[in-house]
Amino acid sequence: MKKMADRPCKELKPFRLAPEVCDECGWLADGHPRADSPTPLTEAMWRVLFALGGVKSYWGGGLDRHKTDAVFGHVKECRINWKLTDAPAMTTVSEFTDSFHDPDQVEVLAGDLWCACGKVSRVTIAVIDMALGQLMWYAAHIDD
Repeated sequence: MKKMADRPCKELKPFRLAPEVCDECGWLADGHPRADSPTPLTEAMWRVLFALGGVKSYWGGGLDRHKTDAVFGHVKECRINWKLTDAPAMTTVSEFTDSFHDPDQVEVLAGDLWCACGKVSRVTIAVIDMALGQLMWYAAHIDD
């Protein structure tokens, strides 16, 4: 049986069944230097975020269309900095519903986006109200 290395190797080689794990050393991707280009899964999930998602609004839920249009417009002209941009993941975010209760927790697919020039930095892009399986299906059929 192969054992996990004492420290991450110099280049992430994604494990085919779990791309966030390095096939060479067994460490998570976060422990490796980031590549200049994304893994196929990361790229597919970002395509879904750009097709269905946007900048999440805390106030009243949903997406902030004005901020989303500004961020997406800039990234089209610039480019994504893959060394800083996170791989999208399912997570829980707060959503304000009214002033008498704690914020609701909503499950979303989200990732932090960075552009090459730095104007867009750590902007969280999210897709709301879709299960992971539905998002994977959408990613597989995005070019159909």
